Amino acid sequence: MIGVIPPRIKAAGRLATNCDYLIEVNNMSERKQRMRDEADVIVCLPGSYGTLDEMMDATSSAIVGEHKKPVYVLNYKGFYEPLKQQITLMEQLRFIPEQQAYQPVFVNSLDELYEKIEN
Repeated sequence: MIGVIPPRIKAAGRLATNCDYLIEVNNMSERKQRMRDEADVIVCLPGSYGTLDEMMDATSSAIVGEHKKPVYVLNYKGFYEPLKQQITLMEQLRFIPEQQAYQPVFVNSLDELYEKIEN
């Protein structure tokens, strides 16, 4: 697993200890770009504002053709059910076009996530 971290997160002591490799970048925008560049797939775990920002950035950049990497969202214990409902509402109100082929893939367990990544 590769970690990508800007100085402010590092200074706050929020350094992941389970990374095989750590890349330092200047800011959050560079972080998102570098994560997209380095990733084979994008996996979103339950999180906060930054996680939602990264998920939407990865999704919207794929929609406009900047990459073709899948975005998998671990919906652990239903954490992302409200987001799934919001996406459905955006589709119903036609903010997301019917022909929109690229969307994040929601999974409910690590086993399901591993299965999707392996296939």
